[in-house]
Amino acid sequence: MAAHLQTVTDDRPLAAPLAIPPAGTGRRPATAQRTAQRLANALSITRALQSTLDVERLIELFSIQTHPLVPHDGVVYRNASQAILYKVGHEARHNCTYRLMMGSQSLGELEFLRDMRFSSRETARLEELLTLLLQPLRNTLLYRYALWSASKDPLTGINNRGALDTALRREVELAHRYGTPLSLLVMDIDHFKSVNDRYGHTMGDCALRRVADCAASCIRGSDMLFRYGGEEFVVLTSNTEWFGGLMLA
Repeated sequence: MAAHLQTVTDDRPLAAPLAIPPAGTGRRPATAQRTAQRLANALSITRALQSTLDVERLIELFSIQTHPLVPHDGVVYRNASQAILYKVGHEARHNCTYRLMMGSQSLGELEFLRDMRFSSRETARLEELLTLLLQPLRNTLLYRYALWSASKDPLTGINNRGALDTALRREVELAHRYGTPLSLLVMDIDHFKSVNDRYGHTMGDCALRRVADCAASCIRGSDMLFRYGGEEFVVLTSNTEWFGGLMLA
């Protein structure tokens, strides 16, 4: 079945205003009772979603909380800008996919999976429930990006010196614990100051990015590349003897 793609925004009302029953009736109208239940469900879901800043856990909680309201066999969350692909549950025959937006900001896509086709009433209910996810999801994505940015060099996009300090402590501890080798390579750009003096800092920045890209293409997936400072770079290679590091250099 082809994916059903819609856009969910944060500008639609959660529910109609709660109706006040006429005096002396002894009970509220059925519509007011349904509205009260929907508001109670929304409050419960909101509280659950506010309990985490982890994207994967947030999607899992949303699936758990919404399953009693709109049964589904699995959900898939995709966010290309942050390289996230997270699945809960299992594959199914039918799907319903929503593009999540807050204003002009894309928050990714959420796909619901089920063996039974989703009805139009259920998709409308999902759209309403998804409005509860938008703000918590935006917060978790911002938090995730902040953590990522804190460890990255803004010019080259590789790990920065702070990330090196953290990784080096961890890798040295692991090497001591398990008796495995660890190699560290330090390299710099010869005569880099003359590049800046002759061609300007813009070209110097370009040279730094090119060197970082070249180094990243030469190392293994398990190796870690850092910009130590200025024109100095460091490669940390776990489980690598000195001669392996020498060959890489």
